Amino acid sequence: MSDDDPFAEPGDTERTVIRPNPGGRRPPPVPVQPVPVPPAAAGTADAVTPAAG
Repeated sequence: MSDDDPFAEPGDTERTVIRPNPGGRRPPPVPVQPVPVPPAAAGTADAVTPAAG
């Protein structure tokens, strides 16, 4: 224990262990883009055809 540390508790022998991180920090995650829904294909039941007139 050091007299320079105002937060030290008497009798405290625990030490903080800082371990190295090989490779450095991870990059931030890439935001996920929603998948666009393709328009209905021509000639299907979902397609709207204009009325002949």
